[in-house]
Amino acid sequence: VPQTNNAQDLGTSSLRYRDIFVANDIDIKDNGKLLIGDSDDLQIHHDGTHSRLVNGTGTLVLQSDTISLTNNAGNSNRISAHSSGEVKLYHSDNKRLETQSGGVEITGDLSLSADDPTLTFVDINNTNFRITANTGVLYFADATNNQTRATMSSGGTWSFSGQLNPSSNNSYDLGTSSLRWRN
Repeated sequence: VPQTNNAQDLGTSSLRYRDIFVANDIDIKDNGKLLIGDSDDLQIHHDGTHSRLVNGTGTLVLQSDTISLTNNAGNSNRISAHSSGEVKLYHSDNKRLETQSGGVEITGDLSLSADDPTLTFVDINNTNFRITANTGVLYFADATNNQTRATMSSGGTWSFSGQLNPSSNNSYDLGTSSLRWRN
């Protein structure tokens, strides 16, 4: 037992204990660090404001069948990853994104923010398609051949490049008896 506070070490940097067995707690004050590795590569500490896990080399690997990040009380999910492969992201404990064997499921709205936000549909065996918003116009394009096929202006005007065909013969009308095309 030390005779004065904060004045003695247990071992030295060159004379270390082989194993330490603790039944309860290890109490480290603010800004004190748990240093792990020959070069203190992994550090765990609390700086008085934030708790930090710092990995100074290589990759920080967390191994578990399930990993869950929650709020401080442990009753509201943030991220969960499962051994079966799915990863789930939450907002206010509501699942918003989940990876699945066939892709990703999004619950809620998807918002793209950029100077010209683009959503590309990649079909590995066929033509790819792209939707882009730019200067108040929405462009629908054949991305494989880099050809715009249709546009919609912010005023609602549509333009098509190519033919506009019904899916079956003599089955669909253009307009109605009360809502007619002008010319």
